[in-house]
Amino acid sequence: DPRATGSSQRAYLYLYPTDGGPSLSRSGTASTLFDGGQWQWRGIPAGEYTLSGNLGSGLDFSYPDPITVVAGTVVDTIDLTLPPAQIAGTVTSEATGAGVYAYVTATWTETSEWGSWQNSTSVYTDYDTGRYEFVNLTPGIEYTLRFNPVSSSSLASEWWQNVTTEAEATPIVVGESGSETVVADAALAPGIPISGRVIDALTGEPLSGVWVDWSTYTDSTGAFTVYADRPGDIDLVTDGTETHIASRTPLTLTAEGVSDLTIALQRGYTISGTVTAANNGAPLSGIDVSIRAADDEYDYVGNITVWTSSEGRFQTDALPPGQYKLEIRNYTGLYVTQWFDAAEDFDAAQVLSLIDAGIEDLDVRMTLGGTVSGRIVDENGTPIVGATVGVATAPETGLASVFSAFARLFSASAATSPILDIETTTDAEGNFRLPALEPGDYTLYVYSAEFGTRWYDNKATRAEADVIHISGGQTVALGGEVVLPPLGEGETPRTPEQSLSDVFEIVSGPTDQTAVDGATVEFAALASGSPLPTVQWQRLVDGDWVDIPDATAPRYAFEAAVADDGAQFRAVFSQGEASLPTDAASVTVSRALSAPGPVAAPVVDSVTTTSATVSWAPPADDGGRAITGYRVALYQDGDLDPSRVIALGAVQTASIEGLEPGTGYEVTVSAVNSIGTAEPSPRTALSTTALTRPDAPTNIVATAESSTSISVTWSPVTATDAAPLTGYRVTVATAGETVRDLDVPVGTTTIRVEGLDADTTYAVGVASRNQIGETLGAVVDVRTLTPPPVATVPDAPSALRLVEATPTSVTVAWTAPVADGGAPITAYVLTAWADGDAVGEPLTVDPQVTAASIEGLAADTDYTVSVVAVNAVGPSAASGPLAVRTAPTPVTAPEAPVDVRAAATSQSTASVSWTAPATDGGAEVVGYELTVRRGAEPVAAAVTVTGTSALISGLLPKTEYTVTVAARNSAGLGAASAATAFTTPDALPVLSVPGVPGVPTHVSSTPTSISLSWTAPESDGGSPITGYILTIAGGTLDGWPIPVSSTSYTVGDLLPATPYAFTVQAVNAVGASAATVWTDPISTLESEDGSDPGTDEGGSDSDGDESGSEGGAGTPEPPSEDDLSAQNRGSVTLGAIVVAPGGTLTVSGLTPGASYDGWFFSTPVSVGKITADASGSASVRIPGSLPAGTHRFVVTDPVTGVVVGWAPLTVSGLPATGGELPLDVLGWGGLVLAVGVVLFTVGRVRRGSGAGIR
Repeated sequence: DPRATGSSQRAYLYLYPTDGGPSLSRSGTASTLFDGGQWQWRGIPAGEYTLSGNLGSGLDFSYPDPITVVAGTVVDTIDLTLPPAQIAGTVTSEATGAGVYAYVTATWTETSEWGSWQNSTSVYTDYDTGRYEFVNLTPGIEYTLRFNPVSSSSLASEWWQNVTTEAEATPIVVGESGSETVVADAALAPGIPISGRVIDALTGEPLSGVWVDWSTYTDSTGAFTVYADRPGDIDLVTDGTETHIASRTPLTLTAEGVSDLTIALQRGYTISGTVTAANNGAPLSGIDVSIRAADDEYDYVGNITVWTSSEGRFQTDALPPGQYKLEIRNYTGLYVTQWFDAAEDFDAAQVLSLIDAGIEDLDVRMTLGGTVSGRIVDENGTPIVGATVGVATAPETGLASVFSAFARLFSASAATSPILDIETTTDAEGNFRLPALEPGDYTLYVYSAEFGTRWYDNKATRAEADVIHISGGQTVALGGEVVLPPLGEGETPRTPEQSLSDVFEIVSGPTDQTAVDGATVEFAALASGSPLPTVQWQRLVDGDWVDIPDATAPRYAFEAAVADDGAQFRAVFSQGEASLPTDAASVTVSRALSAPGPVAAPVVDSVTTTSATVSWAPPADDGGRAITGYRVALYQDGDLDPSRVIALGAVQTASIEGLEPGTGYEVTVSAVNSIGTAEPSPRTALSTTALTRPDAPTNIVATAESSTSISVTWSPVTATDAAPLTGYRVTVATAGETVRDLDVPVGTTTIRVEGLDADTTYAVGVASRNQIGETLGAVVDVRTLTPPPVATVPDAPSALRLVEATPTSVTVAWTAPVADGGAPITAYVLTAWADGDAVGEPLTVDPQVTAASIEGLAADTDYTVSVVAVNAVGPSAASGPLAVRTAPTPVTAPEAPVDVRAAATSQSTASVSWTAPATDGGAEVVGYELTVRRGAEPVAAAVTVTGTSALISGLLPKTEYTVTVAARNSAGLGAASAATAFTTPDALPVLSVPGVPGVPTHVSSTPTSISLSWTAPESDGGSPITGYILTIAGGTLDGWPIPVSSTSYTVGDLLPATPYAFTVQAVNAVGASAATVWTDPISTLESEDGSDPGTDEGGSDSDGDESGSEGGAGTPEPPSEDDLSAQNRGSVTLGAIVVAPGGTLTVSGLTPGASYDGWFFSTPVSVGKITADASGSASVRIPGSLPAGTHRFVVTDPVTGVVVGWAPLTVSGLPATGGELPLDVLGWGGLVLAVGVVLFTVGRVRRGSGAGIR
């Protein structure tokens, strides 16, 4: 619908939970909320909702079905349809044709069995186009349209079609759904202007921010302009403020309008305070506070009500001075209605008096009550609409009823009726909810004209009714529906008062009344009983009770007269032969209330040019009611109508301000009470003081500033009865001729006059000014100064000479000029030149100084220096130039080298490296001296080198040393670096072959195998044992050596029932140990099947371990020397810093389970893949070919090749486990390998021939 997708109007969507929870809303311009005709709403709590919305001010729409929202799901295809426009049009300006922002009201008449009344609905036009439309109107009804421009518009409102009254307007009837839209455009004519000012009635000061005629606010001067629709009689309304009372000014307008209208607003005062809960002190929001006149419960004052804020605060509009009472209601909650302060009714409420100030910080505390709700139906379940549901005190039961009956033996009357003035009516569904009740016990009644009265719970009388207990904060919901049974045949419906009890007794009797002459007095009495008792009112006449004709209702009213003062009345109730009289009640009648009597003529004093004080005495007659205020009327001298009326509280003096100076007035005073306003007092004349010229200025002083200027000062003129000061006038004259005539504003009392002649006498006068005239003060003389001689620049300084030269500065001195040119020398300026160009900024020194240093020069360089003298006229000529040369820079010893690093490379050597010093002292560094100390003593002569690294030899193993480095240049040896410590490693142990292992022992045998085990030797020879050699004697394997990796082994493929002997040797990196003695013969078992046992061949380790090697994808790319940096050094840790070729190196600091490539540097040597165990460590076999010396072990990422970390180590010259074995060991191992190959080949052949080899 383009009305939504292309509109800039505000649009709203509302979601209402069907369970009555708080609603949700979204808003925005229609084109953004319904972007491209699509809309979405996120983050809706789960539940069931109804959806509705509106566009602009009157285009309402809704979705027909409930919408169920489930958490985590999207509800889509909720398509919204805008209802069709039934009446639409555009409101424009008649003068310009531009769209007008207005609200359009459609009015119609509705009728029912209760009569006819008018209803209306309104929409706003589009702010830019003036377009509007109505939807959801009822077909077949006549509508009339009124077009009202919004506030601040200069246009007039009108009825369609350009008529002034609704009676003249053409009605519009909308058709059924699908009918064409009725187009109703309007062009609004210009309005009639009304302009004026709003002032304070007491002071005459302008009032800003006052809302006038629902159209505009007054500006800072109190001015306003509004527009009326047409000529004629109107009331111009101004809203009240916190300080002034709303007003209504009658006007008769012509087509030209009204200008210069003055509206004087009376001062008013506010009542404010806070409403809190009595039970916990919490502030209560949304509480209704209504203001009533103190003598009339139904006289609402100001706005009918004000509402408390979220903080519980309330404040009334400005109220006229007077006496008031407050009613505090909680319509939607459970707090009990009260009159301030905690009174139950109007009569007991506290009176609040406003005289000349507001009342602040009232502390209102509301009691938390409870309520009752339910539904009333007839016996068919049909809701009973408009039934009255009321509250009565709980019926007396038990002991309470006994005491009550006993009390009635001594009094025929009851003090009050048990029926409380708390009731409500059922709605269209028969539902009701009572106002909040004080906590306590109650009972309820339901009354309708058709069904009479039933008491809770379905009882005929209050005496039988059930009690409902109300607790604070509780809502009692009556279970089920309350059913009113139909009346029995011939049964008369009874009111609640008539159905209190079936017992004939007095319920309540009349009370004493007070009235004024002519007022209505009403007595009331109640009695219960069945059948209903009758009543007859009586009056006591000459000691006898006399029936009053036609006074046979529970209430008796009559118009009181003064003659009735003191009369007594009673009610007599009868039931059959029985009768019960009430106690008598009397009436007190006073004369009729009236406005107060007149006030005596007021007294006027303290008159000034713009104000006067008026005072008066209270009237002798207050009219029977307290004086609540006075009205002071001010007349221009001789006028019949007052120019200003001032409403005041119950004060007796007032200061009237804003009067015109030198003007005659008359003033009257009228007293005010709640009945009315008295006749005005006699007039008292007053005349304000006329304005005069100001006083003359005093203390006038004129002073010569120079040969051409003077200054003039004077004391300010203070305020008197003169007209306000508007400024000053200063005149300067010589030889009778005025040469200067100057206007000076108020507030300025000093000026400077320039452009005068030198050495001349002037007469200076100062006068004060106001609107009446000016007053001249004393005239003073002043003479301008004699002009000084003409100054020139100074002579040039002389005798410029060199005092000292350093590598970066020169100090020079000079002789001051002989003549300063007639003006004091203010400075000297020195300039240094090199090759004709100025060097840096010129140097300025004080005039008392005749020597200075020029800094920031280059060493051993020629410069030229000059100096000039400066006075107020300018610089002198330069002195003769002085040639100077700075001193050469001296050579010093270098600073200490930095970043000294030292590490042992063997048991007797260490490497040291460093970084050259930051400053070489002005000469090239020619060498470095290293000093090695053990403790505090040098261990040898200092080592001298030319580079930034050195190798130190001749060191002791396992010793801590420190080394310092100093640089040398042509000036000598510089400071030594900080000492760097290192420690040489321990000397390498002497390695040997292992000790002899234990003799093999027999574990078990089979026909083809023998299982053996032995113990490891006590000594491994200083190198870990890498395996064993088991040698066989006997059978076809006699002398066969078998390499074994553990201390147990099963020799297989032996001959059945054949004896064998065994010996074993231990092997480490050095070689094989001596062999054990041969075992005693050990035989295999007999063959079970007698088959050919074949030939015996090898066996297996008892643990069945197998070993192999992994294939790879080629040698990884080695890192470069540049990849090894200080940043990635130390990321891994080595288990030893001195290792032997063929040994094992433990690398730590790796990621558990991760694989890496390992390398030895300097020339990259790969050790292949290494994998970290659960502790982040891995073992690396050191290549036997790795040369002795300093190396670095490097770990790289196998995928990226990036260096993970590196650490230095030293490789010794002795082999270790896994290293390069001596020649005899290699030869023996080769022999073992060769024998194995031969046996393996034989076994393969035997297997191929089908012999019994397994």
